[in-house]
Amino acid sequence: MGTFDIIMIGVTIAFFALIPLVLRWSHRKRDGAAAEVRELLGEDNILLCDTSALFDGVASEGMLQTRGNGCLALTKAGLLFVWWHSREKIQIPVSHLRGVERVPSRRNGVTGRELIRIHTRDGAGADDTVSFYVEKVAAWVAVIERLIHAEDATTRGLEADEEREALPQEAPAEDGVLW
Repeated sequence: MGTFDIIMIGVTIAFFALIPLVLRWSHRKRDGAAAEVRELLGEDNILLCDTSALFDGVASEGMLQTRGNGCLALTKAGLLFVWWHSREKIQIPVSHLRGVERVPSRRNGVTGRELIRIHTRDGAGADDTVSFYVEKVAAWVAVIERLIHAEDATTRGLEADEEREALPQEAPAEDGVLW
């Protein structure tokens, strides 16, 4: 066995020894972001939560923007995304939500898994979209659509209590991701 072989064995052992450390570190970051979301929103207020969501970007910000893993939570008041590592936040009030759709990922021309694209309108009236990869895409789309419908009824001056009451108090076990 030559020097090169010994070096390669050492590098391989070191690599595999680091994997559990990196995974533990990543899980601590994920759990910290989830705890921050629960603290900010109140666990009882959360309709849906995905602690391993992936922020895919805001359309108006183009290609050069921060993407990454975080905790995405939905309440009757809106959406909150907290990045695992930086703890930066994106908040979208329900009054700014305009629509939601399931779309295939088209990274580098290859269709991957589905993501949710949320259509928004800011306070100044500018339209935009924000996209996330989440588990249980159908549940997210259904609950966000119900929230938008209830908010639309409220802004039109209609009584929306029944519509808001129809929102799930927590995600259905088969369709939702809740802690």
